[in-house]
Amino acid sequence: MSVLPNMSITFDTNQITYSAVLICGSRTCLMNEACVEVMCIQRGSLSFTARWSRRNGQGYIIVRTPLNHTIYFGNPRTKSFADEGRHEQVGDGSQVDNIYWPSNRIPPKGSYKICFSTGSLLNGTDKSPVFEAR
Repeated sequence: MSVLPNMSITFDTNQITYSAVLICGSRTCLMNEACVEVMCIQRGSLSFTARWSRRNGQGYIIVRTPLNHTIYFGNPRTKSFADEGRHEQVGDGSQVDNIYWPSNRIPPKGSYKICFSTGSLLNGTDKSPVFEAR
């Protein structure tokens, strides 16, 4: 295991265990989380994360999975056991958006279509780019 500058490790010599956390601004992230813009977000076997600099703007990631499920803030989970992607509301939703598959789940194989909706970032004019990941 490597130690990062913002990592804290606590050892319990009685139980012979340790716990490691990431220091993320004033927060402490768990090992299944990542630090983005001083916010802890879920990371998993696959994740798509968007961040932007405008503090009072709203943006959204929209992911279409290979099984044709769409995941976004309005549909945060699929109803399929074969496709367990999840949307996570991060903080107040004004600078980071995250969609992930839990670490103990395998995401479907195939092409993913990822769209970032600019929402209010462009004052109501939506020029959302679409990306495809394989």
